[in-house]
Amino acid sequence: MHTMQLTDIVIDTGVVTPDELRIAQTESQKTGKRLEQTLISNGFVSAEQLREIHGSLDNVTTVDLKTLSPDAGALNLLDRQLARQHLVFPLYYDATSATLQLVMARANNVTALDAIQAHLTRKVTIRVVIASTADILTAIDRCYGVDLSIDGILHELDSAGGTASDTARPVVRLVDALLSDAVRRHASDLHLEPEQNALRIRYRVNGVMRQIRCLHLDYWPPMLVRIKVMAGLNIAESRAPQDGRLSLTIEGRSLDCRVSTFPCVAGECVVIRILNRSSSLLSFTELGLNDTQATSLSHIVRRPQGLILVTGPTGSGKSTTLYSVVNDIRDESLNVMTMEDPVEYQMSMVRQSSVNPSRKLDFASGIRSILRQDPDVILVGETRDQATADMLLKATLTGHLVMSTLHSLSALSAFARLQDLGVNLSHLSDNLLALIAQRLVRVLCEHCKEPTDPPNDIAFDADRPVSVYQPVGCRHCDGSGYLGRRVVMEIYQPSVEVHRLLADDATPGVLIRQAMAEGHSSLSQQGLILLQSGVTSYAELRRVINSDWAVTHADV
Repeated sequence: MHTMQLTDIVIDTGVVTPDELRIAQTESQKTGKRLEQTLISNGFVSAEQLREIHGSLDNVTTVDLKTLSPDAGALNLLDRQLARQHLVFPLYYDATSATLQLVMARANNVTALDAIQAHLTRKVTIRVVIASTADILTAIDRCYGVDLSIDGILHELDSAGGTASDTARPVVRLVDALLSDAVRRHASDLHLEPEQNALRIRYRVNGVMRQIRCLHLDYWPPMLVRIKVMAGLNIAESRAPQDGRLSLTIEGRSLDCRVSTFPCVAGECVVIRILNRSSSLLSFTELGLNDTQATSLSHIVRRPQGLILVTGPTGSGKSTTLYSVVNDIRDESLNVMTMEDPVEYQMSMVRQSSVNPSRKLDFASGIRSILRQDPDVILVGETRDQATADMLLKATLTGHLVMSTLHSLSALSAFARLQDLGVNLSHLSDNLLALIAQRLVRVLCEHCKEPTDPPNDIAFDADRPVSVYQPVGCRHCDGSGYLGRRVVMEIYQPSVEVHRLLADDATPGVLIRQAMAEGHSSLSQQGLILLQSGVTSYAELRRVINSDWAVTHADV
């Protein structure tokens, strides 16, 4: 795509403003990056939007490679080196008509098409579709295998002379290989844990820890130095915890990572949290909400003022939900401000800030300062004490939409949790919009899941078909039986009667009984909908949702 075509169409379609385009052009000239990459990195346009723009300019179909799997016949036509060299990916091959569907980043790349035709040993008709550069590189690495061989690097380290100069380059590649492997396996965290004579390497994939490798402890000191250098940490400090960040490009994607070190008996442990912007700025449908929940949440977050609390334990996706809400409502007509700990994903048109204990900036004092900045929407990372809770309520009373997270087991148990923090529940009577509880459950792999008998301790709705499955494990899901996660969400909007009870200083028990009498659907019941439709397994629900399943009925 020519730059002039790109600038014309993004302005004509209103995807970016002229000011945003000028900023991106200036940054592109300074950094030497392509204009498309700069637009994406600054948050002015998404990779999906650019893919559609490419398709409209070249008059070809666009595809989302993350949702497609190639056939073996197509992969056998081209080798990995050729695919990477010309940035193409063979998707489907129809032997009857000798037609190859080829994914390209640029449909008018005549050089690449000529090279592919020359490589093919028989006459094949090529039908071009397009996808983003990052998606093509990801598909190549996923289907052809990863360049970096951890075993090969370890052998190189064992063969080195032992001096720093001998081992520096392999250690750099070893750390890069582990990070690349973690991203390829869709890990959210990489754990490096030294023990008496070994370095244990574990990934957290879909919320579950999995051991990947176990190396000799001799590898750990140079690896630790490399990680600290990358994250900007003090390599001489080993007796105090440290926190840092690093940025890297893997499979064509720019990723940010949060690095945390912690001193233990056998040495410093390191946890690297992989922050994937594309997996956090999701639509309500991409989160896994059904149509009713998506419509309800969209209506709630567009109220001009009030309090929304998202509850759940650590790792239940609360922050992802709040980021998705902000991503859904942000525009130039709203002043959206956040106070987080820390800021994980930077978003355009949102004023984001982090708590800073060294400067005595906590959530409560941060909210107080934000209120002087004329905000419309305020996002607070966590309500963890009475001072923060009181400031949230004051912000809602002064005409702001306020969102925050809270640690509680369910939506309705948030009443008791707030009371424990010292909040007078009567102060919620005029401004509580919604209590949302959620968990993340693993989704059964469609390639290998198999039917099983419904559990005997659950009474399913007789009017709905019951399709219960269990995990098996295959190459598509890396043997786990699960592929990806989705949210199980409980949305509670207080009724007029509950608001009256709040004003009358009702206890949490009275409020919960009233909500259940009005037919509120619990988190367990929402999970059973997924079980009954074959989305997840009974064992997964029992692992994630704390419920007495023996007395729970699927009233759906």
